[in-house]
Amino acid sequence: DGAAPSGVIYANSSSPSDTELTTIIKAARDLNLTVKLRPTIDPRWESVPGCTERTASSCPSRGAIHFGTPAEWSTFFEEGSGGYTDYILHMAALAERTNCSILAVGVENGAVMAQETHMRNLIAKVRMVFSGQLHSDIAGSHTADFGLGSVKFWDAVDAISLDSYPNLKNSLTKSGD
Repeated sequence: DGAAPSGVIYANSSSPSDTELTTIIKAARDLNLTVKLRPTIDPRWESVPGCTERTASSCPSRGAIHFGTPAEWSTFFEEGSGGYTDYILHMAALAERTNCSILAVGVENGAVMAQETHMRNLIAKVRMVFSGQLHSDIAGSHTADFGLGSVKFWDAVDAISLDSYPNLKNSLTKSGD
């Protein structure tokens, strides 16, 4: 599968193939829909202590991806290593070939998006491959400022998308209230 040595999974048997993505995108474009491609990554659950195949659904999600040293972050972003940059550039090329209007260069990865220099370098490389709009998608339900303060490269993307996951169960009131 598409896993890099960093303990991050880029694709697995349940991920759509390039052919499947192309088919889906073409169908959407044939309906005159605007298409936004959102490449996501998740921790390789086998690399998270206590996570097994049986408990994977309750293990940390993409927001938990974090590395402790600058060298580990550099390895994560290193082009040609099968890591994040290669994955995003591959997806950017697919988005360009299929005429997607929008590509997300980060999806709900707070610690990843906090790596300003690496993200600016990645965005510059993506702009050489993809001619559409670039978005950065942030998960906003965990911090008061939605994590917006930790991202310093907003000026390098065309738009910011906020993915919010409110706890609706606690938000609902009894009828008549």
